[in-house]
Amino acid sequence: GEMMGGDNLAGEMAGGEMMMPPPACAAPLVGDLLINEVLIDADDESRGEFIEVLNQSDLSVNLDRIELLYQAPSGSLETKITFEPGCMAPHSAMVIYNNTREQSWFWSTPTADSQALGSGHSTFGLANSRDAVLELRAGSGQRLSQLTVPRSDITEEVSINRSPDAVESSMIVLHDSISGISSSPGSRPDGARYEDR
Repeated sequence: GEMMGGDNLAGEMAGGEMMMPPPACAAPLVGDLLINEVLIDADDESRGEFIEVLNQSDLSVNLDRIELLYQAPSGSLETKITFEPGCMAPHSAMVIYNNTREQSWFWSTPTADSQALGSGHSTFGLANSRDAVLELRAGSGQRLSQLTVPRSDITEEVSINRSPDAVESSMIVLHDSISGISSSPGSRPDGARYEDR
């Protein structure tokens, strides 16, 4: 009953290091991930800015090699974050903070991989002086989600949210026009969890 070939049991020692099994989730399909809310003009520019991403799928999705791009002044989209392999829970929210002061990312449903995925070293900054264009792109280059915020909508301490909430469309609103609060990173505008459908 010996195992033949290159079968390697998860967690087996290999070269003195624990081999981690690959995440038990699949790459997202178009429509699974959504850039839903963004705070561009934060009070504290070194830590308050955030980008909220939703997993709309009924399944965990693997963020491996997914890129978050932001439009440079030249007009080209530049990769700001390339995600490590790891699962994002179904119907959950992830909040990516700009983290020049080490503010951890927020996960509405943490997974075993959340800590590694959101290590807190994304030092992007979102400019207040021009239109903001954000895109999530698969490792294959396929666009998964895009959000465009005109300069005229960028408001201090008020986030921009999809309208209707959690729907991929070009319609956006100031958060305080759909809720009594100026932003709701990681939850619905009314404060409810995305997981509680």
